[in-house]
Amino acid sequence: MIASESQPWGISGTVSKPNPTRSSARICTLLQPLATSPPHPVTQRTLPTLPSNLGGLFRRSLIDTWMDLIELYTKCDLTKKTDKLVAISALAKEAYGLQQCRYLAGLWERDLIFELGWMSHMTHLPTLRLKNGQELPIDYDDQGEEQCTTKILYRAPSWSWASVDGHVTYPYDDENIGSCNIYPLISDIIPWVRHRTEDLYGQVIYGDLTISARVIMVTLTNNSTVGRVERVDRTTRVTVCGIDVLTPGSVCRDHLNGIFRPDSDEVLLMPLLLSFIGTDGFLFIALLLEHTKLRNVYKRVGALNWQGDKAALERDPGLDFILSSAGKIQWDGGSCVLFQRDMSRLQKIKIV
Repeated sequence: MIASESQPWGISGTVSKPNPTRSSARICTLLQPLATSPPHPVTQRTLPTLPSNLGGLFRRSLIDTWMDLIELYTKCDLTKKTDKLVAISALAKEAYGLQQCRYLAGLWERDLIFELGWMSHMTHLPTLRLKNGQELPIDYDDQGEEQCTTKILYRAPSWSWASVDGHVTYPYDDENIGSCNIYPLISDIIPWVRHRTEDLYGQVIYGDLTISARVIMVTLTNNSTVGRVERVDRTTRVTVCGIDVLTPGSVCRDHLNGIFRPDSDEVLLMPLLLSFIGTDGFLFIALLLEHTKLRNVYKRVGALNWQGDKAALERDPGLDFILSSAGKIQWDGGSCVLFQRDMSRLQKIKIV
């Protein structure tokens, strides 16, 4: 699918009609503002303290609409790769009437804890083809012209879906996130975004998140048959302290085009949120980070989620170790599962 700023859902004639349940008309209707509000100022400040239980914060009608929009939008190929945020800015401005909070490089401040959990599928770092310093359209045929060059494009901080090219999805549905038992595993979030112009919905030149979080070293291992190229989420084994995680889940790598190339790789796992389903089910979401050259500064390189139940967790010492580092689960909490976070193990980090 090819799109542009004026036609973010695809240029006429390039694709078949989209799924009617997620059509641009439906999304635009849902994003009609409830009230007219002035543009929000972008200043560095700490988000209001997250409640220990996020059930009341997850307003399904608003978050689901924006996530549907992003899932559809990231299937598009833009005529200009620099326009990833520009092409969707008009819809973001409409959405502000409903969200009433800051827009942060494609994510909404109030829903940040959920939107950070996007999962990449066959994504890669965006690159630009340039000729005489000017960006070339994606369908330009250089016919071997030597004056064309390629460079990596910075479009957004690594924690934003706009930082990669390719399709992204969210691991939430009515079953695994529809309860009132959702616990954040990070706190003290301070987002900062700097824009290229005065347009608060347009191009971004820098962004970071300062947060209190727990980071755990894990090893990702390629389990695929020797010589075969496999998708990351189908082949990756996650190991922590020498113990494999056994619970089924999904692992994504943002910059490897969905393919696991090294035999093994050490990364840092940052627990993001934990949701309980009924009295014995759970959904755990974490980001995968790598060190930068600066102390306590990281970049996102992927994400993962595991979904299971109490019985599965009892048979999985690897995942039990990870969840125990975040807090204590009380399975016998009556009508719902309770969770007591361990705030003493959190450290201040920055994700760029």
